[in-house]
Amino acid sequence: MKFLFSANPISGVVDKEPFLDAAAKYCKELTLDHGIFRTTGDEDREQLKEVIQSYKPDRVAAVGGDGTVLFTAIALLESGIPMGIIPLG
Repeated sequence: MKFLFSANPISGVVDKEPFLDAAAKYCKELTLDHGIFRTTGDEDREQLKEVIQSYKPDRVAAVGGDGTVLFTAIALLESGIPMGIIPLG
């Protein structure tokens, strides 16, 4: 199973890096394929869509608040890929 975490590292007041580091470590321990997409403010929507198309994750988790959740959901529209929400906004 392949997981993709989608996060905006500079949004909100919560630092997402500790969670992303812990999630990556946990995935490695379980030998789960995983990737992390961090927004940069430069064509993020197109870049996330490209990552989803090339990486082909089985699940995507939005890590952040309502903006990150909406951004990730829009990128996943019509993909059929389930999305989880890690509320860190």
